[in-house]
Amino acid sequence: MVALYFEPEDVERAVCLMEKESAGDPEARNSSTGAAGLMQVMPFWAKKLGYSYSDLFDPGINLWIARQIRDDQGWRAWSPYVRGACR
Repeated sequence: MVALYFEPEDVERAVCLMEKESAGDPEARNSSTGAAGLMQVMPFWAKKLGYSYSDLFDPGINLWIARQIRDDQGWRAWSPYVRGACR
């Protein structure tokens, strides 16, 4: 599914970050930040892109939004990448 939203050269990195962020659990949520879903997308991104918080638990929507984030901010939007993982 990740390959539907990221270029072939980015799939491995996106999967690595997904594992670090949510352990591949589409229902994952961070109680302190509100980040949700596979890529632990922050709620403000859902709102900015016309989705609701509950939409972040849909794997396809979560990955689509993650791609928009990556296009806007690069991989540095994910803390595991900033800490040196998935490079």
